[in-house]
Amino acid sequence: MDFVNTVSKSLAKIKNGDDKEFEVLYNMTFYHLFGLAKIYLIDKNKAEDVVIDAYTKIYMYISTYKEDENGYNWMCKIVQNAAYYQNNLDKKNDAVINSLIESFDANNSQPINVDAKIDLLNAIDKLDEKSRELIYSYFYYGKKLKEIAQELNISTPGAKKKIDKIIKNLKKIYK
Repeated sequence: MDFVNTVSKSLAKIKNGDDKEFEVLYNMTFYHLFGLAKIYLIDKNKAEDVVIDAYTKIYMYISTYKEDENGYNWMCKIVQNAAYYQNNLDKKNDAVINSLIESFDANNSQPINVDAKIDLLNAIDKLDEKSRELIYSYFYYGKKLKEIAQELNISTPGAKKKIDKIIKNLKKIYK
């Protein structure tokens, strides 16, 4: 029996309630999926995280697997989608971090080091959800203050004050 058929049969067993087969599937496919994730992500640690997340999704959505289809391909698509999502998240975070650091120190022409980016990302993670959404809306999605004010049902100067206050709080956490 070839690899693709073995994977498909393993997925069918899991779908039919054989939870012990999941470990067999994991051992059989991990390095294949990890290699695929590394192609998309380059970073080994992120690739490992994506593959682990993919196995979680595989287990959660096993009921949607169609037993007459290529199971290995189904798993690869889940990994590809997870890697694509991770790349978009990384781009989003980089854009926000770069914009924020520039707003912190407009006169600084030095390149932003990795540690500074990590510190700022951790500071953003410490914000409440609404504050994070505002920061992403303004710095990543490029929404104008007027748009943000309309969404919040406040004045444009009020939206500016909120963003300035969040930036001030980020500076405290960041430094």
